[in-house]
Amino acid sequence: TAQSAIAAMQGADHGVLVFTVNSLARSPEAMSAALSIGKGAQLNLALSLERELEGSSVHVGRQA
Repeated sequence: TAQSAIAAMQGADHGVLVFTVNSLARSPEAMSAALSIGKGAQLNLALSLERELEGSSVHVGRQA
């Protein structure tokens, strides 16, 4: 999804991707292991895209 959105945003020469993750991404809990894994992966994707797109017309926002 991010790849398709980024391609369209780069074509339009602007855009913002927003990722919302909760505290489980940074502080996983055993009772919520499955959710913690997914949120951790989502946060890592946002951080990677943020670095990859730095200086471009597409910005990455995240709230964690």
